[in-house]
Amino acid sequence: MYFDDGGWWFYPNALNKFTESMRDHPKFNDDGALTLYFQHESPGADKEANWLPSPAGEFLLTLRMYWPKEESPTILPLGKGDWTPPAVMKVK
Repeated sequence: MYFDDGGWWFYPNALNKFTESMRDHPKFNDDGALTLYFQHESPGADKEANWLPSPAGEFLLTLRMYWPKEESPTILPLGKGDWTPPAVMKVK
């Protein structure tokens, strides 16, 4: 999670958490899906394992992926590759 103050920096937060990964032991939904929360305010104590605190304003969300296979997934051209990153949905 990065924010811009004239340069891109990790967003400082009370959890001292700068990434969301499997090392953080996120909680999966009952259907096996994984919902992550990228927002300024806590989504609630029961969802904080899946929360990455963000600035109140604009921020840069970056996906860094380590692929466990020798051949790379193709995501280009957009919408026509063999893998598509999951959608980010703004929820109010």
